[in-house]
Amino acid sequence: MNGDASFAMSSGRKRYIFDFTCQVVFEALQIARANDNHENGNDDDDDDKSKEILASGDIYFPDISSTVDNYQYDVDLRWKTKPNDSSDNADELTKLCGVDFIAALRASVQKFVKEFNDHY
Repeated sequence: MNGDASFAMSSGRKRYIFDFTCQVVFEALQIARANDNHENGNDDDDDDKSKEILASGDIYFPDISSTVDNYQYDVDLRWKTKPNDSSDNADELTKLCGVDFIAALRASVQKFVKEFNDHY
């Protein structure tokens, strides 16, 4: 996250203003266990796990601001590893990363901005 924060005087009242950019890096992994240590209570042992990156990239918010109308923030999904079209779950994974995850991030940003503006 990068950006600026400041305040301005308007009609004798202090207004707090911010303008940020934010990049969220993500990986969707499929983890397979060579043997099941989970039953023995050993979840921390990564040596016997195989990890496959199914999708990865970043989600970029170019303008998170206290003055954006209706909380309509621009979002840019930039794939590093796009879900493989030939896999059984490619459509579901694309929706999860490209729609559901972005919606959750937008909701989180909206909540932060609303709480900030309500408090200040």
